Amino acid sequence: MEQLHSQKTFPKKRNWRLIRNWFVALSVWVGFAIMIIFVVHSLYHLIWIVPLYVLGVITLRVFRLIHPRAIDPVPFCYVRWPLTPDSPRTNSCRFPKIDPASIPDMKPITIENRAGLTLAGHFISGNNRAIIIMLHGAGTEGMNVLPQAIALHNRGYNILLMDLRAHGKSEGDTSTLGWSETDDLLDTVGYVQKHDGIDADKIGVFGFSMGGQIGLRTSAKCQAIRGIVADSTSPASLEDYRGDSNNPWRWVIFGLNFFTIRLTEWMIGRKAPTGVLKSVEEISPRPMLLISTGRGKERLWGNRIFKAAREPKDIWEIPEALHGEGFKLYPEKYSEKLGSFFDEILF
Repeated sequence: MEQLHSQKTFPKKRNWRLIRNWFVALSVWVGFAIMIIFVVHSLYHLIWIVPLYVLGVITLRVFRLIHPRAIDPVPFCYVRWPLTPDSPRTNSCRFPKIDPASIPDMKPITIENRAGLTLAGHFISGNNRAIIIMLHGAGTEGMNVLPQAIALHNRGYNILLMDLRAHGKSEGDTSTLGWSETDDLLDTVGYVQKHDGIDADKIGVFGFSMGGQIGLRTSAKCQAIRGIVADSTSPASLEDYRGDSNNPWRWVIFGLNFFTIRLTEWMIGRKAPTGVLKSVEEISPRPMLLISTGRGKERLWGNRIFKAAREPKDIWEIPEALHGEGFKLYPEKYSEKLGSFFDEILF
């Protein structure tokens, strides 16, 4: 495959934002040590220590997601808040492992994005002219969605597995949690459109978690994407995180969500984009398939996306599965749903 190079490149610079964010993470750890000292002296200090601890955990988790190459700063104080982005710990083990060496047709590729970063990926040649771009979740890499890619490749599709910026073999030390990665997907679409073996009118996207968020938000502004499958999509904006209005703790949750989004904006250095709920309104008449796993807030979130989207749309709910475990539980049914969806819209 030919390589696509951006006309505009940027010199490599020291990332002072990363250094600043590291300082914040280290400060949180120092703060935790001070909290322990206060608790040892008196349990009454828990009144103010507990909320500060919660904010500290969120800060470390956001730092870890924004800088996935950093040393994990949350070894034992991990808390899975539904209000924060998905954890690399939960995303890395959801799918069966496949040895890439067992795929003889797989070739490494690179794409120069508009920000001057070299994005890495792998191309698997199919026997038709349609292609599916595969997007992984936070803290992992393109190979994490290789099982789904193989299921589609077995039906003849060309496959492009991308490592998003700051993940896998792609350049960058800062992930924007999908906010700016929509531009990376647009550059990837431009890349495959220039390939002789690909029909520019037969491009589909599959995204898991953060990849689903990127795929949905990009599809809203890119007509070249003919259909999108989003599995366990993550939120992107404060409106996306709004949650259940009937929850008696909604104002506390809203405050934590507000803190999370503002902290993310500050660490990344940009404002939150248009969210998933607003974006899916613009995808019609191109179809989408949503895969919703879990119960509670995750299921509620999947239904909110489905309700906001216009026809044609479909949703497959798997309440017995954890985040992204649909393929792991039902590989044959999952593969059939993926293949049937793309077969219908690309052929």
